[in-house]
Amino acid sequence: DDWMWVRGALKWLGQKDPAESRDAILDADPRKAELAEVLAAWELAYGDASKTLAEVGHTAKDEVSDVATLKTLLAEASGRGVWNARSAGWFLRRNSRRIIGGRCFVQDDRPPRSFWRIQYENQAVNGENEPKKLPWEKR
Repeated sequence: DDWMWVRGALKWLGQKDPAESRDAILDADPRKAELAEVLAAWELAYGDASKTLAEVGHTAKDEVSDVATLKTLLAEASGRGVWNARSAGWFLRRNSRRIIGGRCFVQDDRPPRSFWRIQYENQAVNGENEPKKLPWEKR
């Protein structure tokens, strides 16, 4: 890893460890917090069951439930403020396989529909390897 060489050299020269400031920045990342909220809401509403965004969208506007909370969070996270399945899909695709708190979103394509579900870090995805963390994310 090139990063380890740079980090080691800076530490050897008596400089601060650059990973410490990077970790602080990532911990304060509002997008990470937003994704963590959506993941938690999905887990409450559906567990690790596969669902289409159309199924999420069929929740009544005035309904009070875990699914309604998820729908609201996805609407806010997608930048629209109102429910739009296409925008919610873009949000999920953009954050697909980004592991937060030991879980991430994965897409199961079963034409003609696209299903989403939570994937836990210790599960294999359809026979593939486990989802990978970004190099700067903690395990």
